Amino acid sequence: MKRDIDSEIFFPNDITPISYGGFLLLVSPSNANWIVLKNQIQVDIIKKLILHHSKKKLIEEFHQHIADVEYIINEIEKRHFCEKMIHTEEGFTLRIYLTNSCNLRCKHCFMYAGAPLENELKYEEIIEILNQSKQHGCIKVIFTGGEVVLKEGFIDILQHAKKLGLYTQVLTNGVLWNSDLVEEAEKYIDEIQVSIDGFDDVTNSAIRGSGTYYKAMETIDRFVKHKNVFVSVITTPLYEMLEIYKDKYIEFGKKMVQKYGSDNFLVIFANELIDGRNLKAEKNKNRNMSKTISDIYEEIYPNSQLTTFVMNHKFNRSYRSCGYGSLTINSNGDFYFCGRIHDVRCYGNIRKMDFCKVLELRKKARELSYVDNITPCKNCAVRNICGGGCRVANVPEMISADLNKNTKDEIFERECSNEYKENIYKLMIESSEFLYW
Repeated sequence: MKRDIDSEIFFPNDITPISYGGFLLLVSPSNANWIVLKNQIQVDIIKKLILHHSKKKLIEEFHQHIADVEYIINEIEKRHFCEKMIHTEEGFTLRIYLTNSCNLRCKHCFMYAGAPLENELKYEEIIEILNQSKQHGCIKVIFTGGEVVLKEGFIDILQHAKKLGLYTQVLTNGVLWNSDLVEEAEKYIDEIQVSIDGFDDVTNSAIRGSGTYYKAMETIDRFVKHKNVFVSVITTPLYEMLEIYKDKYIEFGKKMVQKYGSDNFLVIFANELIDGRNLKAEKNKNRNMSKTISDIYEEIYPNSQLTTFVMNHKFNRSYRSCGYGSLTINSNGDFYFCGRIHDVRCYGNIRKMDFCKVLELRKKARELSYVDNITPCKNCAVRNICGGGCRVANVPEMISADLNKNTKDEIFERECSNEYKENIYKLMIESSEFLYW
């Protein structure tokens, strides 16, 4: 045991007990932290600790249950359960739609990409946005489109972002990258995501157009060779394809992992569809799709839900929101606080507003999205562990709020099911000992 055996342990003052599956979770909501008790003896030990019994006294009193005493002390110390956690924002993410131009006309494209928008941002304007963003705390930039490589000056934009020290991610359909372009760009890219929506040439062509599958695969091959670039494949099956070809998508994912490994490569499946060019999303179908995608993940990456939960909660990370409150700028300069720009409110144009004012609105949007402003989340013990889910899907009133008025006391509502919360409890119990640090 690390501490002085005569020392007392002082617990957070907001401990909330949750009984689930034969275990007792003790949760500190403000710290986004928890410990797991497995039996009544451990509950009795905790009660003594709360009454400020020293560890020496515990050992004397529970000398026949030393393993339980050691387990409890490990949970407390290695989960840093009694320490006050200071949860601060680490900086913001900037997403720039470089152009709406695209060489493809994908059926489900929520950007309706194809022709460029009127009066798209010029190279010099994008460079200034990057400069200003870095100066005011941006840590990551995502370049997307349209198709990014169609943007004039694309490589120079990448180079400048990297020079500023920004983590640089690129989203692409992967069709237009030849070997020379990959060699030129890879040194400025930290992460690239390539879209492949079918499990073979025929099914991918049905969604993204003829000949796209093999060209995208070639791009993946080229980037994977560069170990400095993290490569992911994002797959968005249509409803009917997923229903018929679930096993084929599992096989596709397994083959990709077998070929490229998992150290610097990831297969991602979208777990829902949103309205797009030739597609209307349906809530019931999305619910079924989400369950099917979870099954697919478990086949490709066994225990994927638990692994993801562990990775997301390492070092007691707190989740006060989803990604809402990042800064998204469309190719014509319109700005938003979520990447799903056709589902959220536009708050102005970057050309017509002082950048400090833009960032002030971004901060207000971010703070407004915190779980403390949502019922029933604000009174939930796991609110800063869960984060409250997607604001677009769950709290549509929030994403259209007037940020120019006082929103400090504004409260929004969302629905939450027992099934949803119980799944979080299950993951908290299963993950606890993997989160020692």
